[in-house]
Amino acid sequence: MKSTFFTLFFICSLFSSQVFSQTPGVDEIVDNYFENIGGKEAWRSIKSMKIVGEGIQMGMNFPLTVLSKEPNLNKVIVNVQGMEIIDAFDGEVGWSTNPFAGVTEPTKKSDEESAEVAKESFQDDLLDYKEKGHELTFESTEEYEGSEVYKLKLVRADGTERIYFFDTEDFVPIALRAFPKSGQLKGQTLDTLTGDYQEVEGVMIPFSMKQTVNGQTMLEMVAKSIEVNVPIADSEFSFPGN
Repeated sequence: MKSTFFTLFFICSLFSSQVFSQTPGVDEIVDNYFENIGGKEAWRSIKSMKIVGEGIQMGMNFPLTVLSKEPNLNKVIVNVQGMEIIDAFDGEVGWSTNPFAGVTEPTKKSDEESAEVAKESFQDDLLDYKEKGHELTFESTEEYEGSEVYKLKLVRADGTERIYFFDTEDFVPIALRAFPKSGQLKGQTLDTLTGDYQEVEGVMIPFSMKQTVNGQTMLEMVAKSIEVNVPIADSEFSFPGN
């Protein structure tokens, strides 16, 4: 009986080792990811991006433009019924205008909100993640939105956590999960789903995006054009009057 037990244990150990060996390590997943979207060097060379497209929310379609630039400058401009909604971060201060919420003049965000936005870098967190002081671990293989995925957990140097869901076939993330700590979404689970990858100046960029909050669709976006390394002055992001 004892010898039979150890024989079974040995067989199970071999089987477990074979199954484990079939699961790629986090660095293999990340390396394949960047190889499939144009290469790390190509992505390191990108310093700015401009997206022009269409947003969809609550059955309403509206034009939008997204401007972003290193290290963490960002601006979203939405036009709804002839009125402009802006959400921006100039590297120090987050600010916005939203006539539909009664905010007709540019208004600075709270210190907490600005600090939260400041953590979002232009460059992909996974690019040279070790050099940035981030930690990446493999969580599981599971199903997400009908696709088999590798679930990876990123803990950034500032303590912020992100969950990536990588397609097991082409090694690109089909979703990124975040946990906002400020603003209207504080305490919620925010998933950003991406797809329709297209080539732009030698790199592959998703042209479709959907954001869900606790599983409920909040916003969809379809890009009509994407430009990289387009000249954008820092003043484009600045709080008016600064």
